[in-house]
Amino acid sequence: MLTYVLAADGSPLMPTYNIKKVRQMLKGGRAVIAGHKPGFTIRLTYALPDQKTPHTQKVELCEDTGYQHIGVSIKSTKHEFVHLQVDTLADEKQHHDAQRRYRKSRRGRLRYREARFDNRTHSKKPGWLAPSLQHKADIHVRLVSTFQKVLPIRDVYLEVGTFDTQVLEAKEKGLPIPEGSDYQHGVRYSIATLREAVF
Repeated sequence: MLTYVLAADGSPLMPTYNIKKVRQMLKGGRAVIAGHKPGFTIRLTYALPDQKTPHTQKVELCEDTGYQHIGVSIKSTKHEFVHLQVDTLADEKQHHDAQRRYRKSRRGRLRYREARFDNRTHSKKPGWLAPSLQHKADIHVRLVSTFQKVLPIRDVYLEVGTFDTQVLEAKEKGLPIPEGSDYQHGVRYSIATLREAVF
């Protein structure tokens, strides 16, 4: 089991898989339990000696930023410490729509209120994002900040790529690259359903 290790001042050190040593340090008072998120974490109770070589190695966090699924890998040159998939909320807009309906019906049960128009100032602020996009941005920030607290991450790599599959397919088959209305005349053009396309 991977155990995250913090120095006495709270700075992250290299994690360990040596459970026996972790248990001995906890019993001997050389370490205390610091938390359980994002995983089991201990904090040393003694100061580390000064060394010519640093106590940490180069650790990098790599993310594949998909629309619904985010792939995360945290690794050094020798080990991969974390590999996980984070699923974003697919119904963020529907959630906000439901909240809006509840709020409207709740306010309708109160005393009469004057009609108000154009009072949604949050959408006029610079840097405002739609809730679904804000949720996705927050997930990326939260992932990085969570693991930076327990791992000595030096570099963060995000794979942000948009792929035009029709252009890739055209190049592969040696066909002319689609432009304009060509995108509307794909392989399923004039076919009503996916079932019909399969047949």
